[in-house]
Amino acid sequence: MNFLLSYALIGIDNSFHEPYASLLKGLVFGLPIQIDPSLKTAIIRSGLAHLVVLSGTNVTLLASLSEKIFFSLGRKMGTILQLLFLGLFTYMVGLQAPLVRALIMFICSVVCYSTGRPSYILWNLFLSIFFIALFWPDWITTISFQLSVLATIGIIISGAIKDRFSIELPIWAEVLFESWIVFLVTTPLTVFQFKSISLIGPLSTALASWIVIPIMVGGMLISLLYLLIPSIVLPLASIIYVGLYYLLWIIQTSSTIPFAYFSWK
Repeated sequence: MNFLLSYALIGIDNSFHEPYASLLKGLVFGLPIQIDPSLKTAIIRSGLAHLVVLSGTNVTLLASLSEKIFFSLGRKMGTILQLLFLGLFTYMVGLQAPLVRALIMFICSVVCYSTGRPSYILWNLFLSIFFIALFWPDWITTISFQLSVLATIGIIISGAIKDRFSIELPIWAEVLFESWIVFLVTTPLTVFQFKSISLIGPLSTALASWIVIPIMVGGMLISLLYLLIPSIVLPLASIIYVGLYYLLWIIQTSSTIPFAYFSWK
């Protein structure tokens, strides 16, 4: 853990008690969630492990959302801001497969834009897999990398659907739609890894996915502002606490529904 990440975690640790602090650090920085094992079980039973426990998926959704926000400021400015965002985030949390994959894909897109060539997200995804297999072959077998690849494919599919039917959605609905498609695409992998299936997963994903990205963004702001202007962190932390409370409520409620979860371990 580098010094920048250590300082960034101070704001979260001083603003939230457990299990909210650990859950937020897992969501924002991909750190192992050190919480009660029963809560981890509840997360798996609720069908939200792809968003909460394993990372990869939430990193992909965050990169997708940040690209939409930054590029609304213009292509040139958006390119600079997105590159700074991904670079800083990668430096803070270290070289993690989902982040490196997102960074490679973005660099491929920038190269295409700079040279006047068309950029194809599926081709950029293939190149990111190729370079990671070349330089970090051990990452290929990690579930976080595999989830991030499948999540990217889900985003590609959701984009194709919206283009095919000319669907214009507000940004919150777009995140919700993407998250649900990503859930469908990543479910076979989570079923294989956990040897279980959550039938409540589609509903819990629809209820929870829209709040995950705002929580991640809020957690980043708390980490940054606590070091710069700590006096304004408390009101923001109060808002994020409501989101975390809602997320935990969805997890705990959906995990207790009878006949909604089956395991064959």
